[in-house]
Amino acid sequence: RGDELESPFRLDLDLRVAVMPDGLDPADLVQQDRSEELVSAVNGARPLLERRIEHEVSRHDLSGPEGRARALHAAAAQVRRINDGIARREYARYVARLVGVELEAAQAAIDGDRGRRGRAEPGVERPLDRIELELMRVLIADPLSVEGVVAEDFTDQRLRQAFSALDLSAAVPGEPVDISEAGEEETRSLLRSLAMDDRPLSSGPEILSRVKERRLDAEIEDLQRILAGMEPGTDAHSDNLRRLIALQQEKRSSTRM
Repeated sequence: RGDELESPFRLDLDLRVAVMPDGLDPADLVQQDRSEELVSAVNGARPLLERRIEHEVSRHDLSGPEGRARALHAAAAQVRRINDGIARREYARYVARLVGVELEAAQAAIDGDRGRRGRAEPGVERPLDRIELELMRVLIADPLSVEGVVAEDFTDQRLRQAFSALDLSAAVPGEPVDISEAGEEETRSLLRSLAMDDRPLSSGPEILSRVKERRLDAEIEDLQRILAGMEPGTDAHSDNLRRLIALQQEKRSSTRM
């Protein structure tokens, strides 16, 4: 019931949800001599808003763009109840991962697309990233020449959809991938234009390394911004600091390769 209250958000309360084992009441757990399980459940309590977002997202089919869009808007409506800008940014990242969209899309849904950096005029699409386009060209021409590419390597949703539409399971060494039935017509049109580009291809491993390095840099920058506004010594600060250190180590390792 507390899930529907506005007070936790107005008063900036850290309200959390503890799921009791077997759906029992806490008093029942104590009477059954299961106090340790009760303590464990309380220690593992999660933020109320996090649970609410998961519930909203679970009501939608994330296998298609329409379902993801509805899930994103439902989750964004919950995050908008938070006044703290840093917490909103953190939840935007959580929503993006949960729904399977880029951070920019989640942030735009939450903020109502206000103040978005690099915002295009109405009806005008943002240009696609040159480096990510080159990675897609390599994938089309010889997908087995690059390994470890994931959808998250593409920051633009159009390229993510194009990547997801490629059937890389049937790839043959040195042969281009079949794009004749890859996704919707808009996606196929994008893939065809890249396939017809006769410029010399870049080195697959090199272009992939550049894309992943930029992705790491963006994640590191986001975490540094979040940490700057957090109180040191808290569990959340410690968790984010560990994540930042891990990302920095990953970047150093990839640079040495």
